[in-house]
This record gives sequence, C-alpha cells and structure tokens, in this order.
Amino acid sequence: MYAGPSLRSLTRYTSGTLALPGYHTVDLPSAMSLQRNHRFVVAVRLTTPGAKPMPLEKPLRGYSTKASASPGQSFIRPGSARWWDLTGYQGLSEANVCLKAYTAK
Repeated sequence: MYAGPSLRSLTRYTSGTLALPGYHTVDLPSAMSLQRNHRFVVAVRLTTPGAKPMPLEKPLRGYSTKASASPGQSFIRPGSARWWDLTGYQGLSEANVCLKAYTAK
C-alpha cells in the first residue's frame, strides 16, 4: 500500500498477500501525517491471476443507482508509468475504484 499527498509523491507503507478475494481492511504499520482539509492519496498495486484485477463501483439500475464518481477521484495505471483518470474511460465515466481510506483523529 502506498500513500502520500499526490500521485507523484507516494511512499510505500506496507505490502502483502491476501489469501481470499473480497473487501479487506489493512492497517498502516506507522501513522501517516495528514493536514486538515488537504487531499491525500492511497494507492494499491493489485495482482490477481486469472481474474479482473480492478473492483469498481458504478450505477447499476435496481442495485447501486446512487453510486457516483467525479473526475479526480479514481486513477488507474495499467502497466504503464502514466496514471489515467478512470472517468475518462469509455463506459466508466460514473465509476470509482473500490478503495477507501479511514482516518482517525
């Protein structure tokens, strides 16, 4: 897991392997200093042999109609050095990557 003030300033905090797919909570081994009302980035590198590696949330009638996304929220880097805003991909303009960060005061 990587975190930092921007996509260009990421620090590696931890790494590991998850035995099962699904939603997981991963604690940072050390605290990350955050400033109130400032944005920060959390990034993970996923390797999922034999499966699509990117869980997404997007509006789906009758299931998740309130899901939404805005430019600048979710980025992907599919095997290249460049980050791509997920909302720029055809069919994913309302999608977000399923990755959340929890903070504590």
